[in-house]
Amino acid sequence: MSDINDVITKIEQLTGYKVTNHKYEEREFPDASLGLARRGEMAAQMMTPGYVVNVTLQDGKGKTHQRRYHSNLEGTLV
Repeated sequence: MSDINDVITKIEQLTGYKVTNHKYEEREFPDASLGLARRGEMAAQMMTPGYVVNVTLQDGKGKTHQRRYHSNLEGTLV
């Protein structure tokens, strides 16, 4: 099980940017796609606990980027 700090670390590793600010909320997603299934995509229909994470990322040039990620408790990011 990942806590929010593990999720933040994973976001930094995935993007290559530093997370300078974040807000999160715990959420029960309606399916295994963490509520983000694409049209025509199938996902297991089961309640999936996790997080919605809003982050401010800073790239190597000092520019900031706002992003939102959904994560399950195992740390899978969407």
